[in-house]
Amino acid sequence: MNEKCCPRCEHQSILRPRGFSDQATASLVTWGEMDKKVVGQPICDDCHSELRDALIEHLRASTEKELEAGRAKNKRAS
Repeated sequence: MNEKCCPRCEHQSILRPRGFSDQATASLVTWGEMDKKVVGQPICDDCHSELRDALIEHLRASTEKELEAGRAKNKRAS
């Protein structure tokens, strides 16, 4: 196996290029989930899973906030 040091977690692992969109990458950097030095570099499977989960959790949280705001707006309008 050709293991290298993952630039995100610094563990020895097999690294592969990952296809996050520009928007997802910018969000991950803004949230502090990914350092700028990692952008565009291959990462390990564990880090990819963690970053993917972080995107899903942030999306879920923002969707819940939007729903709450919509409900509050509807209550005020009633």
